[in-house]
Amino acid sequence: MKTRSDYVASLDDGRRIYADGQLVSDLTAHVTFRTTVERIGDGYERYYKPGADAAGPYYTIPRSRDELRHLMHELLEWDMVTVTTSQGLMAYLTAAARIRHALPEYADRIERYFAYCRDNDLRCVQAITDAKGDRRVGPSKQEDPDVYTRIVERRPDGIVIRGAKLHISSAAVCHEMLVMPTKMMKPGEGDWAVACAVPVNAPGVRIVNTNYAPRFNESDFPLSSRFNTPEGFVIFDDVFVPNERVFLAGETEFSAIFAHALGLWERLGGTAHLAEFGDTLVGLAQLVAEANGTAAINHVKEKIAEMVIYSTLVRDGPSPARHRRRVDHHRAVHPRPGQP
Repeated sequence: MKTRSDYVASLDDGRRIYADGQLVSDLTAHVTFRTTVERIGDGYERYYKPGADAAGPYYTIPRSRDELRHLMHELLEWDMVTVTTSQGLMAYLTAAARIRHALPEYADRIERYFAYCRDNDLRCVQAITDAKGDRRVGPSKQEDPDVYTRIVERRPDGIVIRGAKLHISSAAVCHEMLVMPTKMMKPGEGDWAVACAVPVNAPGVRIVNTNYAPRFNESDFPLSSRFNTPEGFVIFDDVFVPNERVFLAGETEFSAIFAHALGLWERLGGTAHLAEFGDTLVGLAQLVAEANGTAAINHVKEKIAEMVIYSTLVRDGPSPARHRRRVDHHRAVHPRPGQP
């Protein structure tokens, strides 16, 4: 497994990263990237274990309901990049299981790639969103065929891809990009039905970044000065992808499987985080009502009660046991009259 210093050193690999119109030579020193690099480094330090067979918990494949629930609890403590690594690779494995009957070679490649990422403790981002252009027509009918990432050359040893992926969070400070089709491709759109893994430093890859990190008087931005991430516009300028990293190359009938698998795992993590956000929003609503002297008004109380119910239902879906623990704790701290 990698340490913080190993991770920081791994970023100096020839990748072409741009911010403020300039090529960035040191990601750890640039305001657009340094906060995210620090947070990813914190994760490496937190989960580091020595030994050749050691692996982070974010590479655990849940094989039961309880293991899945445990994974959801775990990801609430991970940084965003570690979460996208787990979700993206789990989506790949889910897709592999669903295409194995027809495309066993692709499925085997995905499983080997998962092992490669696990054994090298890599961080990955999900590169799925295309520019799309005129959304009234499909990829093959676009005036510019590169508004969807596509295959422009097929070789015996791999493929060459061209195009872009938009608002890919933290792509600049990760190791691998998990490229997937953005939707189901139709017959005749085989060049756009492509799934593959591309190293961030691959020749032909450029990432143009923006960030909303405050650049002045950070004391006025107590949260965003510590929690922010670069948004990357990833450009694939005729990037060669060797066969072992190609997981779909023209089989249109299977293209939506990747997007649907990613949606499955993204929603899992999103639900877990939504339960946490729900608690915060309920508390904020109560504080606002109290500050305005409206907390005792019936319709205000009813609305906040509805928020409590909504937050409880969201939490109860992914984690009923955790919710029961919170209820028990609340009752212990705030017992009702006559409650033992």
